[in-house]
Amino acid sequence: MKYNMMWRAPVSIGVLVFLVTCVGIWVPSAWSDEAATLTSTGRTWRELWAELGTIDAVHGLYYAVVKLITAVAGHSILTIRLVSAAAVAVTAALLVVLGRTLGGARLGFASGLAFALVPRVVWAAGEGRMYGFVMLVAVGSTLLLLTAARRTGGPARRAWAVYGLVAALGVLLNLWLVLLVVAHGAALLLVARSSARGTTPGVVRVAPRALVAWAVAAGAVGLATVPYAVVLMSQAQQVAWIESVSARTVRFFVVDGWFRSAIDFTPAGIVTLAVVPVAWTLIGIAVAATIRHRIRIRSPRPAPARPDRTGAAPVEPVLLVLPLAFLPSLLLITATAAGIRTYAPQYASMSAPFVAVLLAAGVLALGRRWLRVLAGALLVATAVPNLVALRLPATKADGYWAPTAATVAEQRHPGDTEGVWFGSLDDAHWANSHLVSIAYPRAFDGMRDLGTVTDAARDGHLWESNGVPARLLPERTADLDRVWFLGNERGDAEGRQVAATLEDLGFERADRTVVGAGVVDRWERITGQ
Repeated sequence: MKYNMMWRAPVSIGVLVFLVTCVGIWVPSAWSDEAATLTSTGRTWRELWAELGTIDAVHGLYYAVVKLITAVAGHSILTIRLVSAAAVAVTAALLVVLGRTLGGARLGFASGLAFALVPRVVWAAGEGRMYGFVMLVAVGSTLLLLTAARRTGGPARRAWAVYGLVAALGVLLNLWLVLLVVAHGAALLLVARSSARGTTPGVVRVAPRALVAWAVAAGAVGLATVPYAVVLMSQAQQVAWIESVSARTVRFFVVDGWFRSAIDFTPAGIVTLAVVPVAWTLIGIAVAATIRHRIRIRSPRPAPARPDRTGAAPVEPVLLVLPLAFLPSLLLITATAAGIRTYAPQYASMSAPFVAVLLAAGVLALGRRWLRVLAGALLVATAVPNLVALRLPATKADGYWAPTAATVAEQRHPGDTEGVWFGSLDDAHWANSHLVSIAYPRAFDGMRDLGTVTDAARDGHLWESNGVPARLLPERTADLDRVWFLGNERGDAEGRQVAATLEDLGFERADRTVVGAGVVDRWERITGQ
């Protein structure tokens, strides 16, 4: 009975978070990152291994996990998003356990609820990428850290070995999780320097030799993942899109990292910013309460502490969580300022669970119950617009893919022979609109690919490439009734060449539909030609 009670809150919060984050998860249009997940996980193991040797090694472990899952659950945009939502739900359950370990049942339960309201969390749950798993490893490894840090002797050595193994797997999942290992050390260092006098009941106690044991485990993690880091350095061109440090970096850290949805700063989008001052105020309250507590216990007549049998020192939850929440992002910003561009707002996902703990601590630090209720209600009210915005059709970067595929599907005629030329995308010069068919394959079932001349799976590349329209179209369209062209609205040389060649071959443009930044052209063969 006691065991069942212990897990009732974590399981309840996990189920709640899964249900909340799954609302409308199918609505947003897919985009290039999710197309990459579908492409990679749809390949054979041999093809995936060849791909990782040239590109996307940073996602290798994630691709392997999702490939195993989709082999059973089906291979689609919805499936890979549900996988992320499930990872976030398990993270929420573990976060309840973490909060309870740090500050008691109320902090655990409140942390789980706050986690569901962090916009970055809802974003990660609806994103067919690794970020949900990154959060899961972040919380799981932190729980293992605290377990190991409280033990001594043989049990401690075994616990530290498990922590090191999970931390190493985390780094293989996402290289920047190594910064969380660093943050773990910083948290333990703060704990070691803190006073052992007077603390709130129910918080974790850390053994005196924990910092040394962490250093050994962290060193082992670093050595074990060096070959992986070397491979990633050879593929560093993948992060060439990351911006240098500028005034926008402040916005990325304060707003975009955890508290802003993907919606633009339009008049309607301003509403989604209301959560930012509320969230930072609650974090400030949590930090101020901790500082006030530290001052009080260092007063001339502090309340006596009761050390446990191992002589471990009691620790305030906020003191331990602060480095986990902010140090990884600050280190990435520092590296970017030094010329090694590594910081992007989505990389703050690993710290989102710990930000949720700080939000919960801020609410609970308010002295009166009515203030806590008011703060919680204000957090919910200001977070909801973000949660809604994250489930709008065009919330992702390539928000026109789904309507593009729908346009093609609606205009097709059963029984006709059709082909498609996938032109360039407006916002992805490195790939073409073949990505739309990867995300929404049903719309293109039975169509002949008229432009592709490469075999990306065989060659170890991610995307296909087109050939010259004038050379390919005469032969490939000889028996077709209809040709589709998917390109960008602004037009380009390739699109003009396709149009000119199709006209020469006896086709006429029967319809043009502009969908967001894309365009769908339907070409029909002129009767008698």
